[in-house]
Amino acid sequence: MRRLAVLFGLVAGAAVGWTLAQRHIERHQQDLFSRRPLHRLAALGGIEATGTVESVHVLRDYLQWEHHPVLRRRALAIVGRLEAALGYTPQGT
Repeated sequence: MRRLAVLFGLVAGAAVGWTLAQRHIERHQQDLFSRRPLHRLAALGGIEATGTVESVHVLRDYLQWEHHPVLRRRALAIVGRLEAALGYTPQGT
């Protein structure tokens, strides 16, 4: 009985933690141009998950704006993956 209660507590704790993390990420997915770097990082993850041609265009604008080197590298990697997955080539190239 005690083991069952401990197991239930662990599962419930993991579920609550996962739910809270997902809510945090979803809340900040739209914060790509936020003043806060962690909000921008969360937004990059959200944009990568959507994976549309429009996402590539938004990320190209973002790369012109972003000055933080870690976030720039992350955005560049996402652009590369999205372009490869979508078979997208920018106009003019």
